[in-house]
Amino acid sequence: MAADLTLAGFEVNLFELPEFRQNIKPCLERGGIEITGVARVGFAKPAVVTSDIGKAMDDVDIVMVTVPAFAHETFVSTFAPHLNDKQIVVFNTGYFAALRFRKTLRSRAKRVLICENSVLPYTCRLVGPGHVHVDGKKKQTYVAALPATGTEHAVDILRAAYPGVKCAANVLKTSLDNFNILAHAAGTLLHKGLVERADSVELPVKEAVTPSVARVMEAINGEVSEVGKAFGVKVSSVKEMLEMWGWATKGETVYDLYQNCEALRNYTWKWTRGSHQYLKEDLSYGLVPLASFGELGRVPTPTIDAIIKLFSIFDGVDYRTEGVTCEKMGLAALTSDSLQRLLNDETQ
Repeated sequence: MAADLTLAGFEVNLFELPEFRQNIKPCLERGGIEITGVARVGFAKPAVVTSDIGKAMDDVDIVMVTVPAFAHETFVSTFAPHLNDKQIVVFNTGYFAALRFRKTLRSRAKRVLICENSVLPYTCRLVGPGHVHVDGKKKQTYVAALPATGTEHAVDILRAAYPGVKCAANVLKTSLDNFNILAHAAGTLLHKGLVERADSVELPVKEAVTPSVARVMEAINGEVSEVGKAFGVKVSSVKEMLEMWGWATKGETVYDLYQNCEALRNYTWKWTRGSHQYLKEDLSYGLVPLASFGELGRVPTPTIDAIIKLFSIFDGVDYRTEGVTCEKMGLAALTSDSLQRLLNDETQ
């Protein structure tokens, strides 16, 4: 994102936590970031590359949070003291971040506009020091603000950088329309025996998404759709998500959609020591809150429940206890109507 937006003509500040400063060392040594693939290609020189949050936040209009969900809390606690009421914070991908951090962010800046993107605009990989390769760039994504009365304003501003951004109904829509939570857990679960045989296993995604993996993804998507209905949100199907992104494909089943998707032709999934790199966020920050919203809305989620239970056994982690729940987000006492008011009404 830093490289692509810099090449698009925006003034970009790239921040990393001081304890992980080595991650941006190649950018500092090279003086920028090399970007290849299907986004803007070239050598980008961001205005600022720093581990000083005050310097990174100085005079910026938009704070783009582009870290995994398990790092959201650390980054929020780092940048929140430097927020002002005129700024917009966008979580890419959402993972219920707007609901999770609404009180923390507003305690620092009462009028800050908190937003979620339904998915990171890029499918990309770090392929070398200071070198990122983009396999796919989404043509359109959904963005919503909390409350939804601020969505149109946020989208109008974000369209300067991402012309295909669309307004979502609210931030529950952006978190429920999360493609990641459908794929990584299902793929790991059904390849668990294989991926535990070596320290590192890599599979082309078209090979990894077998007919059985695809059917589990469809089952999860169906349950998420029912949860959405309980709270007035229409959840997109896998086909609708891929079509919105502009990823050309054909077919009716998830298996066919994956096999016929050109944007996924060279994309791979990698497992290290038997686990996918994004699985922790998909379980604790995706599937667990989904199951919790199911309980709140009295919607059964048997497939999601089974996946959470199995991975709790595999990993020796009680994901139900560790993960994000409606109770932890301060939503457990709400009804469907009161939650919708919170999502949509500026006075709430």
